[in-house]
Amino acid sequence: MISGGPAAQDSPAPKIEPHIAERVLNHAHPGVAGVYDRHAYLAEKRDALEKWAKHLCTLSGRLEVALRT
Repeated sequence: MISGGPAAQDSPAPKIEPHIAERVLNHAHPGVAGVYDRHAYLAEKRDALEKWAKHLCTLSGRLEVALRT
């Protein structure tokens, strides 16, 4: 097991809604939702990925997150 050090213990994973995480991973949605929900969720996915990037940078000890806009 790899230890993440003190930063890993003090930094909880970001709260990301499960349905947004599924869309970030590009999982197919079954049933009616998969057929009729054609919204791209771009803003929600961007927010989730930014939260995740900040979390990873915190764990690695970096203070800044440089994201392209």
